[in-house]
Amino acid sequence: MAIFTPSAFLPPNTSYTMTAEGVTDLAGNPLASGPFTTQFATVDTRAPVINALRALGNPMAGTRITVQPDITDKDVARVEYLISGQTPQVASLTPFAAAVSMPVGVATVEVTAVAVDTVGNRSTPQTLTIPVSANQPPTVTLTNLSSATIAQGQTLSLQITASDDVALQRLVFSTVGAVTTSQEIAIPNGPVQFSTSVPLTVPLTAVSSGSFTVQVAAVDSIGNLSVPATLALQVQDGVKPTVVFQSPVQNAQVLPGQARAPDRNRRFSAERSRQKPPRR
Repeated sequence: MAIFTPSAFLPPNTSYTMTAEGVTDLAGNPLASGPFTTQFATVDTRAPVINALRALGNPMAGTRITVQPDITDKDVARVEYLISGQTPQVASLTPFAAAVSMPVGVATVEVTAVAVDTVGNRSTPQTLTIPVSANQPPTVTLTNLSSATIAQGQTLSLQITASDDVALQRLVFSTVGAVTTSQEIAIPNGPVQFSTSVPLTVPLTAVSSGSFTVQVAAVDSIGNLSVPATLALQVQDGVKPTVVFQSPVQNAQVLPGQARAPDRNRRFSAERSRQKPPRR
């Protein structure tokens, strides 16, 4: 056993290395592993320093970005974050970053961070003010991919293309007039660009020469609604006429020279008369 007795008080924030060598037992055998070395340090009173906070990402309303500290100290145990209007966060793994939400309707978000080392020394708070940019509403276009002539019973193919600066959520599709329908189309995974084709069948009961309006609007992840895209379409008469002879009835016997009186309840009638032979 060796006892280390310093001749003066050891200053704080200092590391020491002690080496024991030339040690033998009573028979003169040296240490099997050679010289013995150990290290120790005096009390740590130096707090870590956050040089700066950096915002990573586009701070747009309705999104999340990452705030990361610039720290050179090697003994940091955690970084504590206070974020305006949000729940405090603690990051205990390098690089000690935090995810920060950009709320809708605010101009800035303030983030304050404190680094804590392994013995509890706390850094001076470092603050970052992040300006929040506006989230613009999406845009949408609507195109009729079918022929210009629209008739009863025809199925149209309507192309919808939407875009947004952050994330699209759904489409709101409707028609009014001679054709009436409505539906919502979900957009999975929140893309910034989306395109789809929607089939629309004109009912057989749609009024000929009637018109209808197709409308679609896009909705983004925070509920912003686009300016609707519209198409005004005209229904042409696409129903083929039919004729039904109701008098005389099928397989009825009609004598030569016999005239059939028209039935007031029937829409069509036929009359057959004897033809005179031609003169010679």
